Parts: sequence; structure tokens; C-alpha cells
Amino acid sequence: MERPGHEPDARSALGRARAQADCHDGTRVPKPDRALDGRDLRRARCVCWHLARVAVPAYVVIDVLATDVDKAARYRELSGPSVEKHGGRFLVRGGDFSVLEGGWIPERIVVIEFPDADVARAWYDSDDYRAARAVREGAGEWRMVVVEGV
Repeated sequence: MERPGHEPDARSALGRARAQADCHDGTRVPKPDRALDGRDLRRARCVCWHLARVAVPAYVVIDVLATDVDKAARYRELSGPSVEKHGGRFLVRGGDFSVLEGGWIPERIVVIEFPDADVARAWYDSDDYRAARAVREGAGEWRMVVVEGV
């Protein structure tokens, strides 16, 4: 049991056990006290996914062809707050674009960033976003993908 104001001696076995964990190959590596990013992992002696939770942002990319402007506007009113509620933020919401290659000519592009793909999927499956999708029904065609960042 630790006493207030007393830190375990880093040289003691107990102190080392608290500060380190066994890796799959037997080396001792520090336990992460927070989510690690790619820079932390590059500096580590061993990259073990069971010891480090790496936060990788995810992006929902949406190609919109709206045919009913009123329904699409109501959908935007509902979908915006649901994105923010689930930790997302709009990076692109219909700005000007130019096609660089291929035959893809979208009408409107939306890009939403989420902390990770699981959060993005949870947003998509949430009750508040389902309600927005129900309002959007018959308003046009939405193509949507989630892609993990680096």
C-alpha cells in the first residue's frame, strides 16, 4: 500500500513492476498512461498493440446529389448537431472543388472527422442520426464511406 507523499522506489522490484509490463517477446516496456500516437510508437523499443491504444482519426466522406432541397436542408439541420454530439467535426461541407482525375463529378462533397472509425460508426448507427436519415429519405442520393486516417 502506498503512503501519501511516498512514491515507489524506481529501483525496487515493486516500483519496476508498477511502471513496466511484459511485452510479447519478453522485454520490459513502460505501460502507457495515455493513448499513444505514432511518434510515441516509433520511439518505443517494441510496438505492442495490447499495451498501447493508438488513436487514428477516421473520416466520413459523403457524395451528395440532393433532388429535394427542402428535405435536404431539414436533414442538414438534424445531422449537424448529431455529428458534434458524437465528437465529429465538419472539415468540408459543400465547398468548391475541381476534378483532378477520372470521371467522378460529385454534386456536393462533405467530409467529417471523427476520433476513430468506431466512433464514426457509432454516430451513423445512433438514434439521432437515424432520425436525420429518416427525414432525408426521398431527398436524393447519398454515397457515404468511412476511411481511417494515418
